[in-house]
Amino acid sequence: MKIISYLFCKLSSESLQSEFLPLTHLSFVTFISLTAHHYYGQYKCRCQADDDIASVLESPKTELPATEFDQDLVFQRNYSAKINDQVIEAKMGFLELPEDPQNSYFELHVAAHSLTKKLDLNVTIMEGDSYAAHLKEYTNPTMVMAFPRADEAAYAWPIPAYRVAASEMYPDLVDEGPVSIEWSTSEEAASVRTIKEHLRIIILSSSRDGTVRAWEWQRDAHHLDMRAYYQVGESEATSVKLYLQRSGCTPDAHPERLGSVELVHDNCIVDNTEPIKPECLRTGSGFVVRFVVPNPSASDAFDLYQVSSNDSPDKQLVHSTAMQQNLQNDLLATDISLKIVGLADGQKPDETQMDVAVIVHSKVIVDNSACLPMTIALHPTWPVGEKLESHLIANETRFTMPVPNDQRVLTLDLEMRIEAVNDSHPELTNRRSLTLPNPRYYGLEVTVNEATGEVKWPAVSLPFRDLLDRFEVKVTSVNRVCGVTEELDAPDIKQEFNGSPVYVLNLGELPDFGSNVMREYNFVITPLFKSSAGEPVKGAKTEGTLNKGQLEHTAIKSHLPVSSRSVRILVVPSQSAACLRGNPALTAEFNIQVIGEGPEKPDYLAEVEFEPDTTDASAQGFGRWYTLKGLQPGRRYEVQATVHYPTETKDEPSAFYQFWTPDEVSISTKAVYVSSGASAILNCTGVVGPSGPYQKRLEWKRQDGTPLPEGNRVETVITADKDTDWTETISLIFDNVEPGQANIYGCFIRPSVMEVLNMPVSPPTARLVVSELELNMQSHEAKSGESVSVECHTQQKGKLSWTLPDGQEVTTSEAGSNPYVEETASPRGGTNLILHIPNAKLAHTGEYVCTHPDSSSHRLFHLLLVEDIRLQIGAGSSQKAGEQLLLNCSASLGDAKRKIEWYRRGSSTEVWTLLRDPMKGDPSISITNQPSVPTDEENLHTSLLKTVNSPGSDGEFACALNSRSTNVEADEEMVFTTSTLPKVHAQLNVASTPVVKIGRIKQTIAVYRLSCS
Repeated sequence: MKIISYLFCKLSSESLQSEFLPLTHLSFVTFISLTAHHYYGQYKCRCQADDDIASVLESPKTELPATEFDQDLVFQRNYSAKINDQVIEAKMGFLELPEDPQNSYFELHVAAHSLTKKLDLNVTIMEGDSYAAHLKEYTNPTMVMAFPRADEAAYAWPIPAYRVAASEMYPDLVDEGPVSIEWSTSEEAASVRTIKEHLRIIILSSSRDGTVRAWEWQRDAHHLDMRAYYQVGESEATSVKLYLQRSGCTPDAHPERLGSVELVHDNCIVDNTEPIKPECLRTGSGFVVRFVVPNPSASDAFDLYQVSSNDSPDKQLVHSTAMQQNLQNDLLATDISLKIVGLADGQKPDETQMDVAVIVHSKVIVDNSACLPMTIALHPTWPVGEKLESHLIANETRFTMPVPNDQRVLTLDLEMRIEAVNDSHPELTNRRSLTLPNPRYYGLEVTVNEATGEVKWPAVSLPFRDLLDRFEVKVTSVNRVCGVTEELDAPDIKQEFNGSPVYVLNLGELPDFGSNVMREYNFVITPLFKSSAGEPVKGAKTEGTLNKGQLEHTAIKSHLPVSSRSVRILVVPSQSAACLRGNPALTAEFNIQVIGEGPEKPDYLAEVEFEPDTTDASAQGFGRWYTLKGLQPGRRYEVQATVHYPTETKDEPSAFYQFWTPDEVSISTKAVYVSSGASAILNCTGVVGPSGPYQKRLEWKRQDGTPLPEGNRVETVITADKDTDWTETISLIFDNVEPGQANIYGCFIRPSVMEVLNMPVSPPTARLVVSELELNMQSHEAKSGESVSVECHTQQKGKLSWTLPDGQEVTTSEAGSNPYVEETASPRGGTNLILHIPNAKLAHTGEYVCTHPDSSSHRLFHLLLVEDIRLQIGAGSSQKAGEQLLLNCSASLGDAKRKIEWYRRGSSTEVWTLLRDPMKGDPSISITNQPSVPTDEENLHTSLLKTVNSPGSDGEFACALNSRSTNVEADEEMVFTTSTLPKVHAQLNVASTPVVKIGRIKQTIAVYRLSCS
């Protein structure tokens, strides 16, 4: 592999090559990619492979300071002179021009390249008896070779650049005439870069053959440049030796030779053992020698000598004096700063021992301190017990002083004095005032971004920036809904650079920062400064607060109610703080209204209770179930909730949640069978609500809503009042039933909530059947195994028939315990057909129909078994808290459609809640229905409930046979509650009472009370 790698700027070629060494089968070159052709700033190197694909890889960007490119700001600089159509290029700053009596001037050409277009050129030349300045701004786009010194650089492609050129300048043709050239960027003052170069004109006169001339090319605080020109004659064969010597300012200082060179024929022989190695160049007519001394001391003098060929002293070619002539100006112009270099606790509690350094930013002044006595005196503006004065021996002078901790700004009067040496060096003095902030009192300028949680502050003041050890951060969180204060682990502090250092504490990294919970984050930032005594010294605390989260609206959720007098709603707070879970101090305020009953709240709303259910675990998140009791049936409600938190804060009110309660209306019987001419009464009971303009009313009508037939009357049997819980009963009375009055009658409540909601209305109905048939009994509750006989009679001709509950006709053949019929003669005449059920069982229960086909008349007989229910503690049940409680319910069913149901309530003042298996929200409850056990009572069924003894299970349990008119199977998600149990039920009271006595702890005892209905 052949690597061609040339760098066009001051980057390490070795580092770049090592980055691409894994490409062992590719040949490539590297170059610098510059943004907007600006020569300094962001740089990156690119590698392009020498293959068919021409793969390109780029290195990461590297940021280099602008000072790295001061000398490379302008490259390929070329200075030349044109005289008599001959172009002569400058050699190491010298223009060797022929002696020409015919010309008094020559044409100067200046050209260079740059990657920035914003470049100024200023050339100063001798014209006549004065200097003339030529300002040029000519820049033209061009292309230059990226690596002009590359050998075999087939891929050193050209890059875009700007060529700056100046001509039509005509300096005087004067021996040793100077030319000054200055390149500078025409940008913002803060980033201006300048390159200054000097040319010297050499007139090649034969009278100068064999002579050496030298000049102090440039001297400042950073470097000394001395150059010599040796003009070689045509027959000159002797050698010339030159050396540079430095002389100190103190009397005991001995001159020191820094570097030397010998010019022999066409060769330059440099002594490599000496500190300075001069540059040497053989030109067309002589030699050019350049001595460069980096960072020369301003108090030193430098001399360039030519070694004499005989015993005479060496010839001094040029002398560079020490920079002492303008010390007064340097003293006045020098920059002096103050920084703190050490802190320690003072001898007094309210003081700090502070070490400060006075820094003199003038190399001239500092260098001359070795020759001239200089003193720095500090006079603090607060009382100190000692005089602060010291001799200047370096650029930093240390002082130690006590500082009051409450001194916000430290102001010191500084005097810098150069003692008088003789009349040529009188006393020089500079007085000024210096101020700096006290680090013990220094406050950080903190900015807080409430959205992201970023806390930022700039770097500490420059005078004690190096003194900073670290920042101590403490963060606390105040939960504003629970009032809980928590000390948190502070995130790590990060440092960013945006021109200057910026510190970042990101509170957004804290857990739960992004939640909606109202929190107040308090932070305390304390700078810790390095101390020579060991433990860091604390600076001034900076405190801040960041508020997150906000109170929003409470939410309400619910299922459609099943009960007409209560509903369960889920109230969810807007805040989701963990401290709210199960917190009894979390409450809710309710606002309930009735829809459609005027602007004023009815008085009966005062009886509505909002009972929290703290034991229900079915509430998701932080919500809590509430049972609204005391509602009126058949009303539309809207309720609004506002959560109150343990602190003095509350949510915004929720939106109104609307719901409705079903009307409560029922009829005493499903069917009434009467003979023509007999009387019949149908009773309807319904909740019509409190008296007033919005009280409901009950109406008897046909099922389809048409008016009643003639021959009836309606009477109010029970009037609604508070004692009857606003329940009214009306009777539909037929005194003399006619066949035409046989119909299905419905009891309507007006206005019905279903009508208001535009939903289908299904009123309770009762069938009035006018039949010629007569039964000796309409229904019968038989004991299991009892023999039952029912007589059906008609005076009309034709046969009668009985059908079973499953619709099959009963036969006349007697077969075991199965029902059969028997036709007998009646003393009144007509026809009798007797239904015999010799051994009543659960399978025989139901409706039997006696039919007279010729007249289309029929009558119904309903057979039930005697019902009974018992609730007791199951075998293996424990009375200890935390252990299993078993409840065993056994019931004799009246018919095959009946089943056992379980209920529970907390106290006698609460409603009953239907328990299902699986029990939602309470996995500790399970219900198992046992199959029938083969006994003499084959209608005996059992159900087993299992739960765990705990204070949460206190209350009453009940088992009951389901009501024939109620169906709650439709929606398993609904919570069914009722104020009264079905008629056939048994209930049991469970109370857990933990008892603690001295010396031992008694187990929790579960106490049970049984009752049966």
